[in-house]
Amino acid sequence: MKLNRKWRLLLLTGGASGEHDVSVKSRDFILNFIDTNKYEIIRVLIKKDKTWVLEPLDQECHLVYQSHKCALLCNEQIIDFDVLFPLVLGDGEDGSLQGLFESLNAPYVGTRVLGSAICFDKISSKHIMLSHDLAKKTGIRCVPFVEYSSDMSFACACKMLECGKLFIKPSNSGSTLGANRATNQAEFEQAIIEAKKYDDAVL
Repeated sequence: MKLNRKWRLLLLTGGASGEHDVSVKSRDFILNFIDTNKYEIIRVLIKKDKTWVLEPLDQECHLVYQSHKCALLCNEQIIDFDVLFPLVLGDGEDGSLQGLFESLNAPYVGTRVLGSAICFDKISSKHIMLSHDLAKKTGIRCVPFVEYSSDMSFACACKMLECGKLFIKPSNSGSTLGANRATNQAEFEQAIIEAKKYDDAVL
């Protein structure tokens, strides 16, 4: 479809996770490369309390479904857009935001609900890649792993993985949040405590 006007691009950033600031930095970086001759930018920030605001006015807003399409409602004013670009990290990568977009018929950039949910859950994604030799067939390396259980020790995990040191992280969180290395039982126990701050499932 060719428009006789600029495309209206809604950039959605922020979120309630520990990666809120990284999300905002990602948006600021991307803004440097958007052709403003072709795109009109609408900036929406999800604050750490999960409130959505229109920037730079800091006016509360939210998505609505109206006239068979999705739009942004701000101060009783409807703001139309052509495509939504989510840059929300952490809690915005687990498929929940994508589900919201699809329920409101919002055109958006990125993977859909299932792909987002599976890839964000590291344990589930590894199980899927290892099933039917998918990792081998696609040439994607899948690092050996075990899921933590309450009776597991550092020595036990090392024996299962045939290694002398471990990298421990929550199954559902950002790439580095709650991630630590352990070379002994004390470091192992502390790493588990840190990982469990973000998710009950730990690998």
